[in-house]
Amino acid sequence: MINVLFFGRFRDELQCSSVEVEATDLDIVNDLRNKLISMHTAKWQDVLTATNVIIAVNQKIVDAYYPVTAGDEVAFYPPVTGG
Repeated sequence: MINVLFFGRFRDELQCSSVEVEATDLDIVNDLRNKLISMHTAKWQDVLTATNVIIAVNQKIVDAYYPVTAGDEVAFYPPVTGG
């Protein structure tokens, strides 16, 4: 299983802070993102494909082509804004 976490406004928009996803047939973060989108509503696609989404695997910032395996923790963060 892969533990997927959502932070900030993503957690609010998806009304979900975490899900577990079977790691079968998932090689990279983008595979995981596509699986999440296929399992849920169009809102998930809007959130997970937004511009400048920050992705972390095991607390390391990565891109969508980073490998994932069973036991990983993958987090999705909204873009950082400042003021």
